[in-house]
Amino acid sequence: MPQPNRYVTARLSIRRGTKDQWEQQDTVLLEGEPGWEIDTRRLKIGDGQLSWSNLPYYTVGDSEAAGSFIHDESVLPSHVNSVSSAVEYLGAKFKVYDDFGEVDFMSGFNGGTSKHIFTLVAGTGGVASHDGADNIFDYNSQVNITAVPFAGYEFDYWTGNIASESIGNPQAVVLITQDEYARANFKLITP
Repeated sequence: MPQPNRYVTARLSIRRGTKDQWEQQDTVLLEGEPGWEIDTRRLKIGDGQLSWSNLPYYTVGDSEAAGSFIHDESVLPSHVNSVSSAVEYLGAKFKVYDDFGEVDFMSGFNGGTSKHIFTLVAGTGGVASHDGADNIFDYNSQVNITAVPFAGYEFDYWTGNIASESIGNPQAVVLITQDEYARANFKLITP
C-alpha cells in the first residue's frame, strides 16, 4: 500500500504529427485520447470509434464563441465579444498607455491634433497590415487594413471597430477617433 505524501513523477506525451501525417494514417484515437497537428496547432480528441478524418477539431467552450461574451459596454467596446478578444483588447490598450500616452498628451498640450494608436494583430493562419508608416495616427484618419492568409487558410472576419459591411472583407478601413484595435481572423480551408 502506498504511503501518504509520496509523489509519482510522470511525463505525459500527446500523440502528434503534421496534418498530412494524420490524414495519411487516418488513425482511430482511443476515447479521450488527444491528437495534435503540429503544423496547424489544432487538436482533436478521440472517441474510440471515428477515424482522424471524421473527428471534429477541438474548439474552446461556449465562452469563446463569438457573441457569447456579454457585457454592458461600460469597460469594453461592443465588438469585443469573446473572452480571448477581451484579453487581447485590454493587453493592447495597456501597451498603448504604457508606450504612447505621452505622445498624445504632448500633442494636445502643444495645441496640435490629437494622436491615437492603432494596434493591428493577426490570428493563426495569416498576417495583417495597414498603410501607415507606424502605429500613430491623427484624429479622424482613415487607415486601410489588409489581411493575407497563409497557404491552407482563408480570411474569416475582422474583430474590432470595423464597419459591419466590411467585417468579412480582407480589405477594410478603420476610422481613427480614439485608440483603436483590430484583429484579422483566419480559418483552415476545408476540402
